[in-house]
Amino acid sequence: MQILIEMLMPLTSDPEESIASITTVAQAEQLLAESAAWMKENTGELKFIGFRYLCIIAAAEGMTVGEEQLLYRIAEMTGIPRKAAGELIHEVMTNFAGKKPPGASPVQQLK
Repeated sequence: MQILIEMLMPLTSDPEESIASITTVAQAEQLLAESAAWMKENTGELKFIGFRYLCIIAAAEGMTVGEEQLLYRIAEMTGIPRKAAGELIHEVMTNFAGKKPPGASPVQQLK
């Protein structure tokens, strides 16, 4: 949740409220579209770091096929080439599977 909040800070003065106010798929889609457009236009190479964090979030509980498809969709929306997205997803999943010390957070595991 903290990673998502930090990623939304440039878009809203209250990221926690923005997330909490999402009650429909349409609202989630709108926030995703706005966030992706902002990342594409304003973050340059930093969008790869943001994408990697999204991969970590998806990997935290075991990435589903639907989550992987969403990640590829986000990559496309933000201008990340599909091949680069696939490599990042694979890297995170590989690292996550091999580094699970007891009590470590998903972000700590991949640093």
